[in-house]
Amino acid sequence: MSLFPEKVGGKYAAVLSVNTDIPPTKIAVAYFDREEQMWEPSYWDGWYSLLDDHIIHYKGHQKTKLKQCPPIKTEYGWLLIYSYIQNYFSPPAVFGIEAVLLDINNPQRIIGALISITRTAEEYEKYGKVPNIVFPTGAMVKDDTLYIYYGRQIRPVLLLCVNLKPSCLKCFEARIRQVRLTRFSGNPIIKPDRN
Repeated sequence: MSLFPEKVGGKYAAVLSVNTDIPPTKIAVAYFDREEQMWEPSYWDGWYSLLDDHIIHYKGHQKTKLKQCPPIKTEYGWLLIYSYIQNYFSPPAVFGIEAVLLDINNPQRIIGALISITRTAEEYEKYGKVPNIVFPTGAMVKDDTLYIYYGRQIRPVLLLCVNLKPSCLKCFEARIRQVRLTRFSGNPIIKPDRN
């Protein structure tokens, strides 16, 4: 679980991975009126019973494990850096790092996605006790650069730098255009036979 660095809609907020050992893993948002709720079993029992209401619906990963860094606030929305693990339960597992841009007022709404910031590529990443591993542990933005601290196989912490000029953040929006559907004015096209 990672806390948002500031309140969202007047509440403390956190993003967390759910069902990490029961694929597909989901990323969800939890809101708290007060800090103490984060440690109250009754809060989590109620929250989990309505899990589908808290999910960030990202269709890109079925049957994966997901882990995320704390969200980063940008002028375009919350930048969420996360790792995904494809084929976790049916090796060979493939680890990678991706990013999504979440609505600033409703972090459950994805407004953009950037696929595959990095994947395992070097020999020391591909082989070892846990092969093909790469996972982000923290991230920050300074000036026009996104710094992602991550682990890979035998090297404990590495740093990945990504250009985050406004034009690059705008590309998030272009990558995941939301299709807006309008209801056909002649609906319903079929009507029940009441006889």
